[in-house]
Amino acid sequence: MKKITFKKTMLFALSCMMLLTNNLFSQTPNYFGTSGTFSGNVWSTNPAGPYTSALVTTGGAVINFGNTATSSVTGANITVAGII
Repeated sequence: MKKITFKKTMLFALSCMMLLTNNLFSQTPNYFGTSGTFSGNVWSTNPAGPYTSALVTTGGAVINFGNTATSSVTGANITVAGII
């Protein structure tokens, strides 16, 4: 019978924990369309669109502006009221 060492057991346990936490805490990238409000259906998780979804906040939203598909956005302002 093969002996399972403490080192192998811990390595297996740490590997499992890393896989689980990666899925639990992964953030969702969101790409803004060409016009609209943050609360509107102007977002996509694909940089090329279509920009017809609400902001996806699974794991914490990452918002992206000015990607190559929407580089014509001009004249907009973003005001940050607070960061938690």
